Amino acid sequence: EAAEDAPIYFKKAFDESEGEWTQHKAKSCIDTARKGLKGSIPEGFPYVHVEFGLQGGYLHAIDEEEKFNAQLGRDVLIGICDLPAERAHQRNRPEDPAAVRRALGDFLKQWAPYDWTKQLA
Repeated sequence: EAAEDAPIYFKKAFDESEGEWTQHKAKSCIDTARKGLKGSIPEGFPYVHVEFGLQGGYLHAIDEEEKFNAQLGRDVLIGICDLPAERAHQRNRPEDPAAVRRALGDFLKQWAPYDWTKQLA
């Protein structure tokens, strides 16, 4: 259920993320379903993007990077997953590189039967 509601949460967060001072308020949340990410982002703009599988996602062009909450995506996911609020204030902890490689290898083995990108070659 949380995954189904994710687009609603992210749209709201993108719409509210930069407040009244943003220059591009009319386009604060751009749906990438029709044009894809590359066709949706204004060239040279910093942005944040969230993808919802093959049906597209949302893009938010960032007007003023120094005022933008770099943890916005993390904050939204904490809300969607109904995690304790104090998790939002924890710093990202560096992962052990060997553990990351093992986890990635395990994931790739599980993903292999579903990896549609192999059909592109």
